[in-house]
Amino acid sequence: MHGTLTMQFKNYNEALDFLYSFIDYETRRTADYSPENYNLARTRTLLERMGVRQSFKAIHVAGTKGKGTTTMLTAGMLSAMGFRTGAFTSPHLTDVRERITINGRMISVPDLTALIGRAADAVEQLSTEMKPTTFELFTAIAFAHFESEHVDWAVIETGMGGRLDSTNVVAPELTVITSISFDHMDKLGNTLGAIAREKAGIIKNGIPVISARQPEEAATVLQTKALYCGAPLSVLGNDFDITIDRRSLSGMSISYRSPATTPPMKLETKILGDFQAENIALCIRTMETLFPLQDAHTAAHKALQSFTMRGRLNIVRRRPLVFVDGAHNRDSMKKLIASIRALTPDASGYAVLFAPLADKDITGMLEAIRTVTPHLIISAPPSHKHVDIARTAEQAETAGLQKVIEPDFKKAVTELTAYCRQHRRVGIITGSLYAVAGVFSR
Repeated sequence: MHGTLTMQFKNYNEALDFLYSFIDYETRRTADYSPENYNLARTRTLLERMGVRQSFKAIHVAGTKGKGTTTMLTAGMLSAMGFRTGAFTSPHLTDVRERITINGRMISVPDLTALIGRAADAVEQLSTEMKPTTFELFTAIAFAHFESEHVDWAVIETGMGGRLDSTNVVAPELTVITSISFDHMDKLGNTLGAIAREKAGIIKNGIPVISARQPEEAATVLQTKALYCGAPLSVLGNDFDITIDRRSLSGMSISYRSPATTPPMKLETKILGDFQAENIALCIRTMETLFPLQDAHTAAHKALQSFTMRGRLNIVRRRPLVFVDGAHNRDSMKKLIASIRALTPDASGYAVLFAPLADKDITGMLEAIRTVTPHLIISAPPSHKHVDIARTAEQAETAGLQKVIEPDFKKAVTELTAYCRQHRRVGIITGSLYAVAGVFSR
């Protein structure tokens, strides 16, 4: 840490109280999505008052699904090349410090406390209309940490959307758009085209763009924006591709193809899920675009050997077999179910603990769940006990699912485990990242 701070907190918890005393759109979900509520000028001003400039090279990642994995794996590949690499992600699972890492290590409690103090000092200089949100403060603190720790690269994940997201103050060397599907429709729009326009807001003039396979409506928007910006666009399935050669409960063997890889590059990874293969491909293509091929491919092999991602198709019990995943829209739930089926071809059946947030597409997720099991335990994530699970139960009944309601999440996990053991079922805990957090914090 560098610089003199005038705002001092008694302890870390007091600093966090200050951080969360501002508007937090991760928990307050009723605000209009407009430049008044999501204002890049606030973040720029905050950074200026903190004396922070972007002294590092950056990769900016947007999308609906796969952002977190793509951000952290890309950062891991950069670290494998010997770069001091920062990563900024959200939300966190069990510790707020997970959001800001360097070479995989969370920011320390003293450093985060001091940086919140530095941010607080800057906030004192701002007019009322320029007071930041909690996420804007997180963004500025991450940038300040990366600058003071002299990182070479930082991989920055958007919070929501892209165009108006506070992270969009970054000047990237490359942007990545992961899979786009329906989520945050009240903010980003009710069509894939509208959602894609918000994600495409991170595309910059002349800066390369790497994109996942997209629905046609979203793909057209990205192509148009990239062409307008003169940004070279590389699309999974067209310009590069990946296939799964083998999958098991211990990981995957995959083959990556691009114009630069003849024959295809063979890789091994510990992470599970067919949907993760696409994220891996985005990361490798990112490295190929930025670095000499041999260096990029060596870094990919090295990073994938040890990479894991909490909350994305993790096995939390073996007997009975229980998976946990933060799927929270229709598309991600369909992909989760398909991946688990592929991993467990001999399963005699499945049971699901479903703990979603109220503002998500619960009906869409239930329709996906119904394809794999009629058995459902409904609960609320421990951090969101106010969720109306009775309403979720009504939707489950409409979907034709046999439901059990257990408001206490810990008891629901115990009940799922007992049911799976007794009936020889594979368990799935899903519906939100907050449900995942409830599992890992037990």
